[in-house]
This record gives sequence, structure tokens and C-alpha cells, in this order.
Amino acid sequence: MTVIELRFEEPDADHGAVVGAVQILDEKLVTVATSVLRADKAVPVELPGGRYFADGWSPDGARLHGAVDTAESPLLRVERQERPASASPHGSVRVWWHHGRDWTPGATADTADFLRCDDNAGSAVVWTPASGASQVFVVPTWTDLVVSADGVGVRPGLGATLLGYRHRGDGYSARVVVKEAIATGGGSDVVADIMTGYYLVCGGNAAARDWMSRLAWFYADSVDVMVLNAQLMLREAGTVPTAREELHRAVSGGLPFVAEGLRLLAAGLALLGESSPVRHYTAAQLGTALTSFWGEDPRVPRRKPASSGDVEPCDNDVPVAVPVPPRETEREQRPLAGLSEALDALNGAGLVPADRQVDVGDLRLNAVIDRNISRTDRLDLDLWVKHLAGLRGLTVGVRESAALHHLGSFDDRGRLRVTGLRPGQWAFSVCEPPARSRFAGPVAPLPVAAPALELLAAAGEGDREEVLRVSTPPAVLVLFRERHGGRFRLEASRPRGDDQLAIGVEYGTTAGETALRVAPYPIGRRIRRETAVEFDDFDAGAHWQVAELTPADIALLDPADLVPSLTPAFAAAWRELAEHLPDAHRALVDRYLG
Repeated sequence: MTVIELRFEEPDADHGAVVGAVQILDEKLVTVATSVLRADKAVPVELPGGRYFADGWSPDGARLHGAVDTAESPLLRVERQERPASASPHGSVRVWWHHGRDWTPGATADTADFLRCDDNAGSAVVWTPASGASQVFVVPTWTDLVVSADGVGVRPGLGATLLGYRHRGDGYSARVVVKEAIATGGGSDVVADIMTGYYLVCGGNAAARDWMSRLAWFYADSVDVMVLNAQLMLREAGTVPTAREELHRAVSGGLPFVAEGLRLLAAGLALLGESSPVRHYTAAQLGTALTSFWGEDPRVPRRKPASSGDVEPCDNDVPVAVPVPPRETEREQRPLAGLSEALDALNGAGLVPADRQVDVGDLRLNAVIDRNISRTDRLDLDLWVKHLAGLRGLTVGVRESAALHHLGSFDDRGRLRVTGLRPGQWAFSVCEPPARSRFAGPVAPLPVAAPALELLAAAGEGDREEVLRVSTPPAVLVLFRERHGGRFRLEASRPRGDDQLAIGVEYGTTAGETALRVAPYPIGRRIRRETAVEFDDFDAGAHWQVAELTPADIALLDPADLVPSLTPAFAAAWRELAEHLPDAHRALVDRYLG
């Protein structure tokens, strides 16, 4: 075995602070290990000799990558793909303290590189840039803060790393960092301790109760701790009255510094049928990891900057559209969030046959991994959910490597099956359908191709034609890139049949737009039916999705959207399909393909 040393530079963090997480892949691009990254300090990872690649994302969304050949050096230097230019944070800050039931302003000072809020009660910082409107950021106490041109944040370190991953929805990286946070035992880093609480409580982890008991001792006055305790109580029989009291304590204690906690507080009150005193804050919340909103006073949240002309605060005299769902909607949304947390607990599974069970709230997920009957070197995966409400037809992705993915969907019995998987550290994810699509029926979101391209380049296979292979039964999709020219081609195959079918692809273009392509499957007696889509403007970094289309589905598309898809290569298949399409679509096929 060889000890590889992971190194990563983060000048804004203390030496040795945890600032990220990566997965380590072998030459076959299969994940063999995961590790945290520490600022300017080597992290040892023991692996067999060979070539390895580090891949991941920083807490603020930048790509992390690196490569090493142990025959040449044990040092694996992880680099950040791009680092935003640090703008000078010219402006002023003003700290507010929350004591009892009200906010008290402090002195205003010029912006410094770092702030520290030394107080045992909730606090907020009003950040006023030299040019622009003021914003209020609710911040944790006893914590170093960073002031930048983007506002106020937590200084890079273990807590900020967890906060960033949790905000971005990167559960895979968060799980790696949480293990590090739990190992500390708690009590030394308020942000890391509380973010670990969010991870455990919202994920239905069995360790949540013990961890929250520690937090209640260390941070008795923390609004975030009160909100998380209430969430646990709402799941336990006979503790709803206590949960109600805990939520009332949270409202009286100020505001949670975690934006996710503000939403949980509002949802908890709505679930109990109570009016929400924080509804004006949820309506004004900005898209940051910390609770934040426009304004100069934490007591008066604004939905828009004062300079925009909307100077009215979100107070009781102004009606506000409150995004708090009714109780029925809240129950419907729980299974999806619970499934994400349950799958996160399975990330890394797939080394050996196993039978695992994960409970998240009312949702129970059973995972059965067994040997494939026809290929004993492969594994089959069955996922079962006990409460199917809201999950029927939902697609789940299983990633074997950066270039090999499998998709499956839950059937009416609550079963999802994926076969022929190679043993390894699989990663699971929920493939949520896009908010908008030109396809009327269900669509399957596909993995973004850019990460696979980057890893192939790092592995010295940057000119390889096959970039991505996705198994989405009954079809197999393979994305190719030309060795010269860089054009992309998607090939699709499925079992033979006499039904009229086509594949539809909605993708992002290099011009920043969304385009659509449709390719019919030819009808024939071959074992597999094959078709393909050629792309001149495919953006490998954009999201894309596919759908299997019937003539009825194609009839709902605008005929003009089909023009780029009418290529001579599949003229015969288009003419077969046109016989089942409306007159306008059939005329278009005749016009372009004869």
C-alpha cells in the first residue's frame, strides 16, 4: 500500500482547517476513496500503487481536481478550477444584538476583512456597500466572519464548509465532512456543530438525538438548535406539545442563522396550524446560505432593495405572498426530501452483496444488493420504499464512475431495479425533472457531461470518443465526441419492436439557449433498434434530459421545433413515423425529406 498526500491551498482559512471534500478515482474512473481537504496541510490516504484522480466541488461551487501517479510522487495536489477575483469590500457594517424579545443596534464601523461576534445571544450584521443597498445577514455568535463584495459569510473552515455543501445540496461531500465534525465531539465550532445537527436531523440519522442533546447543552440559547429539536419532537409520538413550546422559544429568541432553519421554523409552525411570525422573513429571504434579506434593520425585512423603488417593508401592514404550503402539500413534499437523505446514507454502497435499511421520518428505504445471475462479477440493485406517495415514477441515478451512470424509476409497487452494476463505491442521487420542458410526458434528466470530459482529460484520454454511457431501461444512451472538431453525437438503442417510437432530447447550447432534437427509432427485425442525434452546438456543461416519445407526444410539439431534426440519415424512419402524425407535421416531413 502507498500513502498518498492530498494538498490544497486555501489562504483565507487557518492552517489545517477543513475546507472541502473530494472523491478519489482509479484509472477506470471508479471511486475508491473519499477524503476531506485541509488548508495548506497534507491529508494522508492509503491506497495501492497506481494512478489516481481527485474530483469534487468546493463549498461555493468551484470545481476541485487533481491527479497523481504514485510511481513518480505520492503528492496529489488538488487545485481549484477557477477562483473568483476578490473584490475590495468597501462599505460599512453594523452589528445588531438580540436580547430577550428585541434587537439592539451597535456601532457602525468601516468594513474590515474579518468580524467576530462575541456574544451569547443571536446577532445580525447590516452590510452597506459603498455603492448599493444595505442587506441584513443573521450570523452565528463566537464565529469569525468574512466581509466581501457579495456580503457577509462565515470564514472558511469546517463550519463554513458544511454550511456551503448543505446550501448547495451536495450531500455526498457533506457526508464526508460530517464524519470529521462528529470526530471532534462538538463544543468547539458552533457552525460545524449546528450544521452537523442539520445533516443528522434532516437526514433521519439515528445519531441525531444524541448529537442534539450535546448541542442543547453547549448552545442552549441557539435558535437553530431550538428549531432542530422541534423537528425531532414532531416525529416522536406524544411530544407535539413540547415541540410547539420549542418553536415558540425559537420565535422569541430571534432568527436562525441558517436559511434552511428559517424555512423549517415556518414549516413547523404551519404544520401545527399556527400563524407564522416569521412569514415576512421567509418572503424576503435572499438566496444565501445565511438568513438574509434587504434592509437596514433586522426587525424590518424588505423583499427588494430600497433603491429599486419598493421601499415598503414586509411588516404587518403590507400583505406578503407567503411561500408556506398547506399541511397536505407539506406531507407530499416530505417523501422527496426524505428519499434524498436516505439515498445519501447509501452513497458508497456496492462493494459486496448486502441488505440495508434506512428510515427517514415516515419513509423506509430497503436496498438489496445481490449477485447478477448471468454475470457473477456484476451486482443487481433493488430499492424498495414503504411509503410511495409522491415517489411513483421518480428517477434515481446510480453512478459507477464519472462516465458510467444507470437510471431507474420507482414502479407502482415502490420498487426500483438496476442490474449489471460493477462492484465499487456507487453514488446515488435523485434525478428531479426540470421545472419546464417542451415534452408533455415524463423526462429523464441526464448527467452533465463536463465532469466526465475533465476526468478523461486528466486520465490522458481526452481524445476518447465515448464520453458518457447512461443505462435508462429499456434504452441505452451513449454520448460520443468527435476526435477532431469536437462535435457531439448521442446514440440510443432499445429492444426491437413494431411500435412507433422516437427519442427526444432537450439540451443547452453553446449560445446559452435551450434546443430540442427528435430522432425516430427505425422499425426492423434486428435485435436492437438504434437511432442517433447529431449536435453542432451541444454545451457539455449544461443540463439536459431525454424522453421516449410516441406519435401522440410528437403531435404536441410545435412543427417548427422539428425542422433541425429532419436529417437525411433517418429519412426512412421519419417517413414511417409521419404516417401517424397530424397533417402539419406530416407536411413538414414531406417538405424536407421528400
